[in-house]
Amino acid sequence: MLLPLLGFDRRGGRLGMGGGYYDRAFAFRRDRPAPPRLVGIGFACQELPDLAAESWDVALDAVATEAAYLPIRG
Repeated sequence: MLLPLLGFDRRGGRLGMGGGYYDRAFAFRRDRPAPPRLVGIGFACQELPDLAAESWDVALDAVATEAAYLPIRG
């Protein structure tokens, strides 16, 4: 699944629009690994050093930008 993002970190943290839609839709991923693989789509300039994770956040498996494909898990 391709997920739009406003910001991301290299630990799989994703900053979205604040509605929590993707976290609710993929909540089952907190308890088990892919599939589906969750890939954030954005620009390299959106990378942040660290995003605070909340208990309901679902981490990304990778991020794709115009500069690189960044695998997060395995």
